[in-house]
Amino acid sequence: MTNLVVSKRLGDYTVTGNGFLTYNQSRALRGLPTVALSIPAGNPYSPFAQAVTLDRYATAFGPLRQDSDSWTGRLGGNVARDFGTLRTTLIGSYEHGDSLTVTDVGVDASALQSQLNAGSTSFNPFAPLPSSLTMRPENKGRSLTDAAEARLLVRTPLFKMPAGDVTSSFRLSDRGEWINSRTQRFGLTTTTDMSRNTLGGQATISVPVTSRRNNVLPALGDFSLNGNFGYDELSDFGSLTTYGGGANWTPITGGNRNLQPETREVTRLSMNYKPFNQVQLNFTANYSVSRTTNPLQSFPA
Repeated sequence: MTNLVVSKRLGDYTVTGNGFLTYNQSRALRGLPTVALSIPAGNPYSPFAQAVTLDRYATAFGPLRQDSDSWTGRLGGNVARDFGTLRTTLIGSYEHGDSLTVTDVGVDASALQSQLNAGSTSFNPFAPLPSSLTMRPENKGRSLTDAAEARLLVRTPLFKMPAGDVTSSFRLSDRGEWINSRTQRFGLTTTTDMSRNTLGGQATISVPVTSRRNNVLPALGDFSLNGNFGYDELSDFGSLTTYGGGANWTPITGGNRNLQPETREVTRLSMNYKPFNQVQLNFTANYSVSRTTNPLQSFPA
């Protein structure tokens, strides 16, 4: 996995870019292929009086394999700028993924079974399997995925109240997703092509009611109310509306003004000695003493 993040200030704008690339590969062995032959009664090579099913390993082909390769890449970035008390951020990203899986199915024994059904004496099912035996076509599955998104975030105080600023934030977003897959399984090919687009927005507001910092009913602590409303339009579903509200309360509790501050004294001594210039031989010694008075710790101490 490779990841890269770059951030730079350009005048009034703060620009950040990021990208990552991941690659995964797996190789698996799934055992030797098997052949199941139905031997009818009366076969000249069968020691059984009745019809039986004979399971054989086809050792000439080695073990069945399953190989998987996949990679995902993403590029994204955001641009932020403040316009007075208005804080805006524009975010964009694009992601692409590619996955391929190839799986061995086994050997094709239909020709051998046809000989047994016809009563042919040219094939002895108990003898080494003939070299004319072939592998069946592999199962293959490949999928391509893409996603692109753009979001605009805006946050600003609306007006002042005794307990503080009434703040609001807004989001406008548009996201598209696509998937294309092709599967070959036992000779049959299936394709899938789907897409989805989600366009929407959300607005939130927070109203402070009490505040210790601004001395508005400080005995009650910090208390605020908030509400939100969102709307999304899904291309293959329809509209989706969400709304909600809540309250945040931080009571006044704990603390002791008579507690002494923590003090810590740390003494460290270290020595490095290299006796030879031409030989990489180093001696290192370290000594450390730490003393803490009035330590601050969580229970149990």
